[in-house]
Amino acid sequence: MKTVPVIIAILLIPVGLYFLAGVYPFSHIIVFNKMPLCEKMLNPDEKKGCYGIMAGLNNEPSLCENMGSDGKKEVCMGFIARKYGDISICDKISNTNFKDSCISGVARKLNDSSICGRIIADYEKLYCLKQTAS
Repeated sequence: MKTVPVIIAILLIPVGLYFLAGVYPFSHIIVFNKMPLCEKMLNPDEKKGCYGIMAGLNNEPSLCENMGSDGKKEVCMGFIARKYGDISICDKISNTNFKDSCISGVARKLNDSSICGRIIADYEKLYCLKQTAS
């Protein structure tokens, strides 16, 4: 008799995952972590969002390239750089404002004020130094 609840639970887990994937737009990506799910999306904005989530989950800044050229790619790359404390990702960002923001974020993540010296904009550099001051 104790096996009945276990069997019911095993049968309900896939149903729960299916429900979760259907109700929350990107939850199926997080649950299954599969790239083909992004490729099959028809809505361009959802597809871009999917690539952004996959990039962050898998520390794959190259996936940010699929985000388009309206600043989303740079935001995606900056997010990953800050999340993993990887300054080399910031170097791949060509827009100066996004790059400065990325560098500042990594400096704050690592609490390393020496990184702030790489920032071009004075206001961002001062903010970075203030946030990383020990």
